[in-house]
Amino acid sequence: MKSHRSDLRTQKTYTALFTAFNQLIQQKNFSEITVTELCRVAQTRTATFYNHFDDKYDFFAFMIKALQQEQLEQAEFTSTATDSMTYLNELLALGFDLIESHLAMIEHIQADSLLVTIIQTNSEYLAAQIQKHLPVNKDPQVDEKLQTQIIVGALFQASRWWLSHRSTVSKEQIQTQLSLVLQRLYQFD
Repeated sequence: MKSHRSDLRTQKTYTALFTAFNQLIQQKNFSEITVTELCRVAQTRTATFYNHFDDKYDFFAFMIKALQQEQLEQAEFTSTATDSMTYLNELLALGFDLIESHLAMIEHIQADSLLVTIIQTNSEYLAAQIQKHLPVNKDPQVDEKLQTQIIVGALFQASRWWLSHRSTVSKEQIQTQLSLVLQRLYQFD
């Protein structure tokens, strides 16, 4: 993955590419989208695209990471959490809001088996954020890093399950159930 700058012109390019990608993914599967087509819709030169990204997979990983970063920053800035469980509940709500707002993209990504890319791109950063908010480990036999990976895995799997069952299970119901499971599993104070 290439390094990414953050000057205003670059941010405008990224925004145009993200918007174009979201338009295209609602019309076709990821495998059918070409870099040339993405750049045409974004009104960006392909040379500019390749100055920032190796290929469409590199771009996709960057976009997912940027969406997650935005979500986690929003959680940090708007969080009123005074305890770990409240923070995780707020993070759950933001996560499901993010899924819901990008539903068409996620459905096509699942069809193209790119969900693994999302998980790999996001799991390390998400784990670090969650680990910062877990209560101090009272049991020396429990490895905190493994505990965090269990939470991340549960969140991703529950998200996938909800995508398949959202016609019968509301976003609020899955969030409540995840919260209860995490609370019981980790015995938050």
